[in-house]
Amino acid sequence: MLSTHSPECYNPDDFLKALTSEERANRDLKMIERAAKFAFKAHGEQKRKSGEPYITHPFAVAILVDELKLDTNSICSALLHDVIEDCSVKSDTLKKEFNTTVAEMVDGVTKLSKLKFNTKAELQAESLRKMLLAMTKDVRVILIKLCDRLHNMRTLDHMVPEKQARISHETLDIYCPLAHRLGMSNLKWQLEDLCLKYTEPEAYYDILKRIAQKRKEREVFINAVIEELRVVISENGFKADISGRPKSFYSIFLKSRRNEKYMDEMYDLIGIRIITESKANCYAILGLAHSIWTPLQHRFKDYIAVPKPNLYQSLHTTVIHPEGQMVEVQIRTQTMHETSENGVAAHFLYKETDKTKSNDNKQPVEELKWLKQIVQWHTDVRDSQEFIENLKLDLFQNMVYAFTPNGKVIELREGSTPIDFAYYIHTEVGNKCVGAKVDDRVVPLNYRLKNGDIVRIVTSKNSKGPSRDWLETINTRRAREGILAFLRKSAKEDYIAKGSGMILQALEDRIKKLPAEKKVSPREITNSEEFQKVLGAYGFRDITFMQEAIGKGEFKLDNLVRHLEIFKEEPKVQTGLEELSSKVKKQSKNSKRDTVFVAGSQDMLVKMSKCCSPLYGDEIIGFITRGRGVTIHRGDCPNAINLLEKESERAVDVQWDPNSLFSKETSFLTQIQITAKHKPTVIHQITTVLTNFKVNICNMSAKTKNGMGVLDLTIEIGNVGQLNNLIKTIGDLEDVTSIYRLEPGSKKSKPKTKKR
Repeated sequence: MLSTHSPECYNPDDFLKALTSEERANRDLKMIERAAKFAFKAHGEQKRKSGEPYITHPFAVAILVDELKLDTNSICSALLHDVIEDCSVKSDTLKKEFNTTVAEMVDGVTKLSKLKFNTKAELQAESLRKMLLAMTKDVRVILIKLCDRLHNMRTLDHMVPEKQARISHETLDIYCPLAHRLGMSNLKWQLEDLCLKYTEPEAYYDILKRIAQKRKEREVFINAVIEELRVVISENGFKADISGRPKSFYSIFLKSRRNEKYMDEMYDLIGIRIITESKANCYAILGLAHSIWTPLQHRFKDYIAVPKPNLYQSLHTTVIHPEGQMVEVQIRTQTMHETSENGVAAHFLYKETDKTKSNDNKQPVEELKWLKQIVQWHTDVRDSQEFIENLKLDLFQNMVYAFTPNGKVIELREGSTPIDFAYYIHTEVGNKCVGAKVDDRVVPLNYRLKNGDIVRIVTSKNSKGPSRDWLETINTRRAREGILAFLRKSAKEDYIAKGSGMILQALEDRIKKLPAEKKVSPREITNSEEFQKVLGAYGFRDITFMQEAIGKGEFKLDNLVRHLEIFKEEPKVQTGLEELSSKVKKQSKNSKRDTVFVAGSQDMLVKMSKCCSPLYGDEIIGFITRGRGVTIHRGDCPNAINLLEKESERAVDVQWDPNSLFSKETSFLTQIQITAKHKPTVIHQITTVLTNFKVNICNMSAKTKNGMGVLDLTIEIGNVGQLNNLIKTIGDLEDVTSIYRLEPGSKKSKPKTKKR
């Protein structure tokens, strides 16, 4: 059991004397002494806020680790856990002086203070994220960190109140739930009580006062209950240690907050713990307790038959004493008790086979499956703060324990359904789920699972997959992600199928109008080199991307068909104002005059309006200008709409020249705005996409606000199709939250795509 107060050691000799005597035979004391002297020298004259030498902190943490009966490497890592952060010691130095395991463990608990982060909150979040990821490789990392946090909480009095409250809230949010999930109840309740002292000081001292007032009365009653149990247990031939079980201040606080009368009643503070020799004795003593006192049926829990995921095992029962008071009784073996107090640390001791080698492979992999799942679920979450917020949700959720037909325990959030159960087993099981049975009776898929339910998932190969309605029923992130992934894939396939049909139908309709000598099959057209050229010109990687765009209504079939040579009509001879001008001679490499036909003119100067920057494929309007030929505007340009209302006589019919689509020299200026997380890698990600699309950046400006970066880009691009594909690709980047094409005639932005 972790002591409530670890001795403060000021030098290596004092530290070595404070180590637990019973574990000395299992330790490499020379290595521990070297680590203690190394830390002592590294921290030198550093002081804590209290004015004490800083070395007292790593020494105290190492003693707490020692009390958990962890191995030599763990104690050494505890002694050295701050030398990288505070003393500029390199990880390679620790590898050389000690070993790789120690270096990796120290690195796992080291804060990332040397890296650049935008905010302190982000730094803390990234530190926690790194620690948790390291924990999946070696659980000792978190055990050391928890001991570190416990000692920091014990010495928090020297901090300013604001910092006391912040650290305490962080401890309640992350470290207490972690201690709970690891089964370290002794450490957990110490942390919680210390947090209460700084987050709710009035409540803390009120509880302290009330307990002190009733201490004598409570001790008399507890001793009487213990004596009654001892007599009946002894008379029936069993051996057991019986003691009173104190309630933590924090648990009292939570119950009093839910029930205002709780503090006045105080009956629930009476707790008895019975530790016996075997599992069979636990059940026998339970029967004896129920034989002398009336049990409350709804307050009985068998955690021996069905242990908690944090390895906890015990029998829980609440009985009514003849004096009318309720007594909580816990019954367990000594091994169960050690696991209850110190969790993973007690259940998987890192014993050494000799004084130089530690058995580093003894890790509770299966028992820590929940942690690996948490990390796996958040592997794609690159933002550290989002990772931690999601972690809080996972840690704090009340759980329900159901069984597969073969007896495997499945841990789910409270309120979960058979659908959640199915996706927990496997994504494909969830996707093929058509029904469920609980305890051999058919239940609806929105049934809320209960503890002890035996669940059988009914699947079918002919299932059409999950319904969108399921999203309103489920209660786990795994199920939600599985359903959304299926729906996205299914919708994409539907759009592709729809677009494919529309393309084939459009081609067939056009082919019917061709003379017999020109007729070909639609497949011949789509497999032609010319068709591939059209795909590339519009920025589609292959035909499926065009099919999807057409199926969604994002790309017009006319844009495809009119550019296929086979469907182009012979030029008609026209006269007067109805005659379309041939394209004018190119004036320069960057001229756009050869891309537009102007009705009634052969040599009219053509200029793209700067107010709206039209792209090939935009709806366009032309206006005759004095001495400057024709200015081309986008159809939705406010300036163009205003001119149509006031000077409609200046408007002329214009259209894009389809042949210019294939000119590699043709490009247009347009402006886009990108909002993304303010991270060093974002600009690199965006410019990489632009490079892949062979897009030139003419101008770029950036600003930051509230941790987000806003990029304004002026780029050269060929046509609307390419722009839409560029926007979609950039919008799919993990750190990009939105991307816009600027509205014509305005500095405001018009969304084209947004990340979900």
